[in-house]
Amino acid sequence: MCAPKANLEHLIRDERWESVLTRLRERPGEARKQLEVMTKGGFVAMNSMMPLHYACERNPPMEVVMALIEANPNAISIRSLPGGALPLHVACTWYASVSVVSALLSADAGACQIADELGNIPLHSACFSGASILVVESLLAASSKSVLARNHQGSLPLDICKRLRHENRRSVVAALTLKKEEILAKHRRSRSSGTWSDTAQEAAELNERLGTPKRSSLVKNGVGDGKAELVLDEQAIAVEVAYQDNKGSEELLWV
Repeated sequence: MCAPKANLEHLIRDERWESVLTRLRERPGEARKQLEVMTKGGFVAMNSMMPLHYACERNPPMEVVMALIEANPNAISIRSLPGGALPLHVACTWYASVSVVSALLSADAGACQIADELGNIPLHSACFSGASILVVESLLAASSKSVLARNHQGSLPLDICKRLRHENRRSVVAALTLKKEEILAKHRRSRSSGTWSDTAQEAAELNERLGTPKRSSLVKNGVGDGKAELVLDEQAIAVEVAYQDNKGSEELLWV
């Protein structure tokens, strides 16, 4: 008596990638089924864990990722629970290749700005795991301002990278530092090129896009003291704006 064919979940678990591709051609509907599986993070995914998430834990070939996306395009934007991770978070955490990360970004470039339940965007995930410099650079290319995102603990991706000391720490720290400096330089403006309220509003909008859970509000400290700042109730904001009076000249700084 012949043993029954393994389903898509088992084929992904065993990293039988050619068989995964064959199964998807024969039964593409299986890519839309939620899985209840033990994740590599050590917990059972109870909701919204799709085959795409499951595969991204296992450094799959790009062809498998593209086939899973084709079979279920919605999976790219589904957050698995618990944790709230997108497939892109999972890929960045579990050492997926830059080709896989690029395929996920091509399917949904906005995914690089979505935070999980801890406030981590995929760039945070990559820095936690020590992902390759190529992966980090692809995330920065998709959203340069993600380098300024803070998670719920108030950490920038650069802060995480400096703390954990992965083997590629120097190259990643250098890339993140350069990108941060480029953005800050771009947003240093004289009063003639913009008002402090315009820049503060831009920062508030960026925080919202990066998934900061609380709205920030703009206040001006006193009258004529040359300072303005964004204030956030209960949570740190992703980007802060300071208004500085430097020997009679007024300057806007993102800090």
